[in-house]
Amino acid sequence: MTPILLGAVKILLAVQTTSATVAGTVRDATSGEPLAAAVVMLPELRRSVVADANGRYVLQDVPAGPHRITVRFIGYAPRSLRALVPAAVSSRSACRSVPSPLRSRRSR
Repeated sequence: MTPILLGAVKILLAVQTTSATVAGTVRDATSGEPLAAAVVMLPELRRSVVADANGRYVLQDVPAGPHRITVRFIGYAPRSLRALVPAAVSSRSACRSVPSPLRSRRSR
């Protein structure tokens, strides 16, 4: 009976450790130009990557399940997307960001 139990535990661990790759491109919502150096984050996992010169990013070894992807870039409003990451499959996402003027705080 013990070998069956150990086999079940191994299968359970294999299922829990499945992960995928999330990749995509960050672009300006108006012009469609890629946003190089945009920061793409998975806040719940405390992970982030920087988009390359073509606005492309890759997040590897992302656990399967629902995730929030947040994109930040200077001069643009932060953008958050919900994504359902399937197990052991690559997932692609695209994000278009809208410029947002920065407001400075005046000293008193």
